[in-house]
Formats: sequence, structure tokens, C-alpha cells
Amino acid sequence: MQMDRTGRMVSPVFDEPRSAVSQPSSSIWRRLKASRREVLLSFACLAAAILALEWLCRQFIFDPTAAYILTPGWSIAVHHNNLLPRVHEDHVITINNLGGRGEAPTAFSTPRIAVFGSSTVQDWVLPERQTWVQQVGQNLRSCIPHVWTGNFGKAGVNARQHLLQLPEVVKYAPRIDMFIVLLGGTDFLFDLHIHHPLVTPEGWWRKQALMYDHYDEGHSALLALVQRLYKSWSRAATEPIPTSDFGDYEKALRDAHAKVTDRQWVDELPDLSSHLDTYRQTISRLKEFADTYGAPIVFVTQPYVWSKTMSESTRRELFAGFIGGDFQSPDVKWYTSDALMAGFSAYNATLLDKCRTDGLSCVDAARLFEGHKDYFFDDFHFSPEGAAALGAMVAEHVKKGWPGC
Repeated sequence: MQMDRTGRMVSPVFDEPRSAVSQPSSSIWRRLKASRREVLLSFACLAAAILALEWLCRQFIFDPTAAYILTPGWSIAVHHNNLLPRVHEDHVITINNLGGRGEAPTAFSTPRIAVFGSSTVQDWVLPERQTWVQQVGQNLRSCIPHVWTGNFGKAGVNARQHLLQLPEVVKYAPRIDMFIVLLGGTDFLFDLHIHHPLVTPEGWWRKQALMYDHYDEGHSALLALVQRLYKSWSRAATEPIPTSDFGDYEKALRDAHAKVTDRQWVDELPDLSSHLDTYRQTISRLKEFADTYGAPIVFVTQPYVWSKTMSESTRRELFAGFIGGDFQSPDVKWYTSDALMAGFSAYNATLLDKCRTDGLSCVDAARLFEGHKDYFFDDFHFSPEGAAALGAMVAEHVKKGWPGC
């Protein structure tokens, strides 16, 4: 008890203990309320940063929601093993963010020329600077200094698969000013099951046309990139990039070709009428696509080394013609060089006929290459000399229709 000023006894008054408990929590809550805007702003900035990184990855690295002819960022070392005639330089192929060989276009690249085809466009055995696609660009720069030529070749694809490729590429590529397509050779090989399985596997058309399809690495480019970086980091430092011992492969084919017996040779082709009708329709559809897109398209015939006067030394360098997928089988049939020449010639003649009747823009490269064995390292793939000759020929054709050239 306590006494007041008059001497009376009064009860003491005690404060509630809340000041010891409530004040700190209340203070924290007030601070949280006061900083709510900062917290929300921080989350908004983080989300914006993630979205910006996602956009940058999709623009400059790759977009997992897109479909690519070759996987962006993929690299492979190509070794010749001193086994390829007229080709001797090992190199590394690196795929750009558009799914093709070489450098991607810059903001200043104009015009942009996209070249499509199979292995005779991809030029697998040649370093980038020697490919005929790059040679086209080199020859054009004298009058079109900022031209870009993009190599969208992929081994084993035919013209019908270009109808799958082109609509996908134009979705993410910068505006294309011209398409160039070298076609006919793989169409013939596929139609007659030459170097192709006798039965086309389910889903083959799209899988062969596109190495990377929609969502192969999920929906997020940023997450896919993190996964790629982790795999690269976790891989042993001494582990090399994938390697193609292409010289060994070609030697195995040449050795198998040299052992073919008389009973294995096939000198006559079946009726090609229905195949050539399909080929004509495919050419028309490619032209329709280019017209709808709003860019010119140039068609190029498929050159080859075979001729009636081919020397025995040249013949020993060849390997094409096995029917089916197993060239090592002792029972596999092989088309002769005369039969192969007749088939390629028929597809080239069909293209040239379409060019005349439909007024298409065409380059008869097969005519230029006739009799020039030094332009090839096998039956129809180009040596550095052949790539240079074809690049110059196609560039001259482009110059004729380009203002200022």
C-alpha cells in the first residue's frame, strides 16, 4: 500500500505487461507495413529480371518452344582421318541460335539469304569458310557488302521435309529476303530406298527434318540454359566434344562398294513416274510458300560426279547406291553408277522443266559440274574446289536480279 498527499492509503497501480510483448511485435508489424511497397517492388523487379533473362535467352541463345533444323549451341568435331580425296582439313561445326551453321545475322545484315538442302548444302566435311553457302556470300559482298547467307542444310532431308522446315524457321528468324534450295538428289535416294531403310519408321518425316522440336528441353529457355551449363560444368574437363570420324565412315562405304559382286548390282531403275509427279508438286508447294511469305526462291539442281567417261581411279573413290539401310550385308543390292546417273538426271530434268513451264528462278549447277571430278570427294558431295565453283555460280545468278549488282 502507498499513501497519497493527504495521508490516505491507496492501492498501487501497475501498468499492463503488454509493453514488454506487444510493443516489439507491433513495431515489427509497423515496419512491415511501411516496407510493403519495397517488398512488392523487390518481387516485381525480380520477376521482371527473370522475364528479361528469359527473353534474352530466347532471342540470342535458343527458344525451347521453337523447332530447329539443328540444335542451337550444338558442336561437333569432324575428322577426315586422311581418308577423303581432295579434303584434308579437320574442323568443328557449331550451330547458331537459328539452328544453322555459321554466324547468325546481325541487326545490320541485309539482305538475308537462307539456303536449304541436305548434305550437299550442309557441306559436313568442309570448314565453315569453305562451304558453298559462305562462298555465295563472299562473292556477293563486292556489290552487296552486308549480305548474310545462312546454311540451313541437314543431311538426309528431301524436298518434302523442306516444307516442314521453312514454316518453322521463319517463325523466329529475322526477315528472310531470299530462299535458295538445292534439291532432287535426296528425293531420288529416298524414293528408291537408296541409303534409306526399306520401311520408313513412324515419325521419321519430322524427326529427320528437325533435330530439335518444340519443348524438347521444356518451356523455359532460362531453365534449359541452366541445365546445359550444369551438364557442361559437371562434365570432365578432359572430355571432348562429340566427334565424327567421317573419313573412317567413308572408307567403310568405299570398301563395301569395292566388294560388290555381279549378283548384287542393279543396272535398271523402276518406273519413276509417280515419284517425279510428287517431286513436281513439292516444287510447286515450295514456290507457293515463298510467294505467301513474300520472298523470292531460287532452285538449284543436284550435281554429281558420274559420267560415261569416268576413270577407274574416280570409280574407286565412290560408294553410293546400296538399297536399304545396311551396306555391310552380303545380300544388299547396289545400283550401278549408270543407274544412279539416270536417276539424278531425271530429277534434275524435272526441276528444269518446272523452271521453264512455271517461270521459276533456277540454277542448273549439274551442267557446270559435268566432267569435273575434282569438284567432288565422292559421288555427289563437294570438295573445296566444287564448293567454290558452286558458290560463284549461285552468286552470279543472284547478282543478275539484284539492284546495284
